[in-house]
Amino acid sequence: MVTAGVASAAAVSGPAGVSGAVALGGGASGSISEQTGAFTTVLPLVSLPGRGSMGVELALSYGQGAAAAGADRHGLGQGMGLGKAFIDPDGAGTLHTASGGGSYRIDPGDTTGTGLERYLLSELALRDAPGTLPAREGMDGVSRAYRWVLTYADGRKSFFSAEGDLVAERDVFGHESAYVWEVRDGQHRLEKAVDAYGQAVTFDYGTENQVTVTSPAVHRAVRFVEGIGAVRDEVVAPAGPAAARNPS
Repeated sequence: MVTAGVASAAAVSGPAGVSGAVALGGGASGSISEQTGAFTTVLPLVSLPGRGSMGVELALSYGQGAAAAGADRHGLGQGMGLGKAFIDPDGAGTLHTASGGGSYRIDPGDTTGTGLERYLLSELALRDAPGTLPAREGMDGVSRAYRWVLTYADGRKSFFSAEGDLVAERDVFGHESAYVWEVRDGQHRLEKAVDAYGQAVTFDYGTENQVTVTSPAVHRAVRFVEGIGAVRDEVVAPAGPAAARNPS
């Protein structure tokens, strides 16, 4: 067993969630918002190159603002996420962009032309356009229903279920990464991510305060130390020939 590193998220103190000391390691990166002073950090978990630009890139993200608000959508701890966008469907709905990049209320009347309230830039456009994605390799023959489509300036699209979970990402050439979620006790847990080649990354939550991530490249256990936001990331065993292609 090899210890890959330790990343300690900032402790939250007081109602405003002011950050204290921050220690980073194991490939983690962090930043502090110039507007709010809130701290955000990202710890890479797994990377599959995939076809075109549609690999699977998953990272453990921590947002101090989300932690102060008590947000724990994925059951990983307050303020923790997987570095992927999602939609909170309550009311009109709110789009939360990847890795804590920002949150925007959905505008049903589309007064801005982007589908998002007070968002006037051209980088994002959200549409309520329900449909079904066909079954594909690595998805056990299951089709996937979606409600929202988020389009980026470079033509990429993200598809979200009625529950707000990311079910697919697709580039302009039609290459697609897919995601399978389970909602348990109000928490949205990622069970599987499949790249454009059909390679799968699976998640196991069987051990308390731990998520075991298995991919063609690596098998790793990520342990969460309750109460202080610390993460212990352990590479358990590299797996097969894919490790040489994708050693992360």
